[in-house]
Amino acid sequence: MHIQNKFLILSVISALALTLAAEYSIAEEESATEQSGGTYNVKTDTICKKQNGKTFCTDKKGKPLTGDMVKYKEGIVVRRYPMKNGYLDGVGIVYYDSGRVKKTLEYKEGVLNGSVNSYERNGKITESVPYVDGKKEGVATYKMQGMNLKMIYIDDEMNGDYQIWNEDSTQKIYNLKMAQDTILSGTYYHYEKDGLKCNKNKIVEEEIPELIVEAVNEHCLVWQQSLKCSACPAIAIGSNPACNQEWRQEHRKEILKYFISCRCPALTDGSLEPNSAEYIKYKQECVKDQD
Repeated sequence: MHIQNKFLILSVISALALTLAAEYSIAEEESATEQSGGTYNVKTDTICKKQNGKTFCTDKKGKPLTGDMVKYKEGIVVRRYPMKNGYLDGVGIVYYDSGRVKKTLEYKEGVLNGSVNSYERNGKITESVPYVDGKKEGVATYKMQGMNLKMIYIDDEMNGDYQIWNEDSTQKIYNLKMAQDTILSGTYYHYEKDGLKCNKNKIVEEEIPELIVEAVNEHCLVWQQSLKCSACPAIAIGSNPACNQEWRQEHRKEILKYFISCRCPALTDGSLEPNSAEYIKYKQECVKDQD
């Protein structure tokens, strides 16, 4: 009896020892996983909130995330953000449904620090914007609507040169001077126009009138979208809710007069007699020929 009890006690002790050893081993593995970081599903594994102006994320138990925070769409990864101690830290990636990279964002301790780059589906870069402590800072480049834009940011605002080039960056279209996101002055480049004929072998550079600079700042006119024959540096668009309507009404006649002079200069420069057959023909053809 005593021998049986002795064996029973030893068996229990052995079982307990094995159980403790196994639990210790599992605890070691979990600790190692937490230290090296894991992958967390945004929808099911994380809780995020704003903290001190930054996004702060934890797991469901309240532990700050360290590892990759991933968002899925129909089983496909569409966003992957590196986390460290609950904050974004490293290069975040946004993907197209095809798996190609759509955007990359560099973070440090929860704020943008480094480049934010955007890409087309074919892999060509369309945007590169530098950030320092969450603000745009440095030379940014954009590709849009057949143009290449290059601008300088200081403390999150455009300051200094703002250049707009054609699609292959062989010809400048605008060279603007900026201060705190406002256009101060600039020059416009266009093809030479002789009468109604466009000479694409010669480029003309002109100062942009103050009236047009002001109209663009007021969002009532927009720049040309490509290299044109027109001597007008800006064009009107449809109803734009951003346009300062009070300014627009006040300067409407001046703007219309300017458009006539830059589109069809012979109508205002005195070279043609008003209402003559030549004048009327030129006016009809000029209006029809506008690009």
